[in-house]
Amino acid sequence: MHRVLQLAANLFDATTNRFVGDGPTNYPTVFRPIFSGDNGVVYISGFVEVTNTAAAFLPMLERTNFVKVTQFNNTIANIYGVPWVIGAKKGFPNFNEFSMDNALEVSRQLQFTNAAARPPWITNQIYDFSITNSFGFEFWNSYTNDYNRPLSVTVSNEMSIQVFNENGMILLNVQNLAFGTNAVYDSWFGWGQKILRSDPFSFKLPMGLFVTNFVDGIYDRNPPQFIPLNPAVWGSSFAPHLWMTLQLKVRCVVTDTMANRIIDFVNIDSTRPPVDVTYRLNNGAIGQFPDVADDNGEWDTNQWHGIEIGILNQIEVSEGGSSSVWMDPSKNIQAQIFDHYLLNGGTNYFVAPYAPHRTIHQRISWQANDPLVHYMESDVTSTNGIELKYNIVSLTAVNPPLPNLGNVNYAYQPWGGYHEPNNVPLMPSITDYDLRVKDTMVQQSDDWDFPTGESLSFEWFGRVHRGTPWQTVYMKPSSLTPIDWINWCNDNVLVTNGNFISVDAAFSHPTNDWRFASLWAQWLNTNELSTLLSINNTDTNTWAARLDGLTVLTNSASELDPITISSNSPQAGMIAQGIQTARANAKNGIFRDAGDVLATPELSIASPFINTNGLTTLYANSLTDEALEKIPTQLIPLLRVDSFGKIFSANGQLGLSFSGYDGHAYAIEVSSNLTDWVIVSTNCPSDGKFGFTNNASSGQQYYRSVLLY
Repeated sequence: MHRVLQLAANLFDATTNRFVGDGPTNYPTVFRPIFSGDNGVVYISGFVEVTNTAAAFLPMLERTNFVKVTQFNNTIANIYGVPWVIGAKKGFPNFNEFSMDNALEVSRQLQFTNAAARPPWITNQIYDFSITNSFGFEFWNSYTNDYNRPLSVTVSNEMSIQVFNENGMILLNVQNLAFGTNAVYDSWFGWGQKILRSDPFSFKLPMGLFVTNFVDGIYDRNPPQFIPLNPAVWGSSFAPHLWMTLQLKVRCVVTDTMANRIIDFVNIDSTRPPVDVTYRLNNGAIGQFPDVADDNGEWDTNQWHGIEIGILNQIEVSEGGSSSVWMDPSKNIQAQIFDHYLLNGGTNYFVAPYAPHRTIHQRISWQANDPLVHYMESDVTSTNGIELKYNIVSLTAVNPPLPNLGNVNYAYQPWGGYHEPNNVPLMPSITDYDLRVKDTMVQQSDDWDFPTGESLSFEWFGRVHRGTPWQTVYMKPSSLTPIDWINWCNDNVLVTNGNFISVDAAFSHPTNDWRFASLWAQWLNTNELSTLLSINNTDTNTWAARLDGLTVLTNSASELDPITISSNSPQAGMIAQGIQTARANAKNGIFRDAGDVLATPELSIASPFINTNGLTTLYANSLTDEALEKIPTQLIPLLRVDSFGKIFSANGQLGLSFSGYDGHAYAIEVSSNLTDWVIVSTNCPSDGKFGFTNNASSGQQYYRSVLLY
């Protein structure tokens, strides 16, 4: 849904030149949702345009709190995780990356007690937890031109972290603690087009590395307080199952302070998958005793005679010897004292001198691929699976903890992949030159050619950003599977209509733009309907005639040159035959929408007017996306959709329903032999439909609709 709204905003901004005050910048249009809540459900009830910065700093509400009161069209609040819609305009710095290392350190102490001060001992294990959380924000001017006006960047990260056991006992709890800052930049340098080094000029880190620490206890935001908790204590025969959860509420606001305009707004609410702390501590230990060669042995949760093997190995290390996991210079003395107490007693309480520590790193790196696409969590969590290696849980520390901040994202993959402009891919992938998922020759943000200040027209429809990385509205055939699409853009969000659950990728797939093309052409078409060609016309010569006079761009001389199509040319014949073949291969052998014609390869990627050798290379043989879609942008407005009908029973009568264009007249005709037709009704569609009811008669009858005017 957000992508559809984004496309709508981008189409609107193609018609605007939004200059504010004396500023030279063509600002994007900004829309924010307004909300209503009823019967425990919160929903978006509309959008309003944002013309100043005040709305970005309205109260942020949880959805669960919003629905406690029935309310309609609330305009004085934002809701966590619900994005705004900002038109795609070139030239603006924007949010580019958020990274975090949520490091949980766990230590275990062994306590031995006996009131008689001698063996056998009651052995307890005491767990201590501490978290060192490091995070940072990054913004980027991905254009080569400087932005020479003051920008204010406000960021905040509101965190909730819990460590608990299988019974829900809280061991450490951080509840909605917010951390943020504001930075003002008088100007912002453009990108120097280098990937292999840090660029301190085009990248800004208003909160580059913020570190905070938490220990056993409860941290509350309202009112601000810390309630310490005693460390968790369990017997040696019990293996606790520990978990950690993390929720992030990340917000970013970028404003042009002179114009008082918002140019970027990010609002992502993310609940991360729970971390199985016990599983990570165990790290695949296989039940070996003694095992003192590495840290795995001391966290082994397998049991031997009812006692955790990890505890036995911890005792083994504490007794001294050649173990390399205990590096304390005084360990020999401590081991002798421990061994004496353990075997001979003499005190009613002592602890093992060696306490194993293990740190679990929960790493998060949200990286934009296309700088214009960064409003949903799915936008910044995958590109070809690249992000999988940066969004992991690991026992290995990284130094520095947020290594990619200040550098071009690994997720950044325009045409040519992760590369410096006009150079080879540095991390080659199968989509580097895949025109099914990205526009040809758009190697960087400067290469976009968005329409601006245009009058309403289908001609520039294909140059509008569609809301997925590095891609404008798609008007070509595609063999891209839903799985391939998910792997590229990570649109694995689940959506439902209340009855069925689907993966959103089925709706954001590029060929869904064919439906938008059909609607856009219909809305803007000023041609007389009767002059338009039926999309299911079976005459190849008629299709060739419809192509007559259209302009096509050819790259025969390694550059784009316009030529005019002649209906009697062999190329026109090839395209016309290609359309007939595509129709025959369509479901039931018919086109249902004008956009279905775009399944014809000869209209674009296999056009006889272009040389496709080298199409899947960096310079794509000079074939821009606009050149590939030149014929479709002219042909679709010259087509009309056929009227489709269905028959149903209505109270013993025969009912017929047909589709059609509002404002036009259609005749319903009947025949018994498919030769002699008689008009039985004349109708004008309403909301694209019209119908007829007749008494059922014996014998076979055929019905059809005919456009009159």
